[in-house]
Amino acid sequence: VMDILKVSTEDAPNSDFIGWRPKENSKFLPYVWMTRGEFLEKVFHIGSGLAAFNFERQTKIGLYSINRPEWLLAEYSCYYNDFVNVPLYDTLGDEAIIFICNQTEM
Repeated sequence: VMDILKVSTEDAPNSDFIGWRPKENSKFLPYVWMTRGEFLEKVFHIGSGLAAFNFERQTKIGLYSINRPEWLLAEYSCYYNDFVNVPLYDTLGDEAIIFICNQTEM
């Protein structure tokens, strides 16, 4: 996955990659875009922060978040370090989250 992102970023570093619509006072604003280059740079920075924990390869990392660009950045940062990401969504409920944490032994 990281190889594909790196190659596509080399080919088009300034192309729009991740877009979202910010919300202000319950009103959606125009889309904001992050380029491939910006995305990859953030992945490297977050990935370096994760690496500072000295986890072993294939360590399971739980990602608890709503669907947003930062979730994708965290996911790719796990790929960058050869960690396994375990998605945990706020809509699952406490029992499901506890079950997933126990099943994956993260």
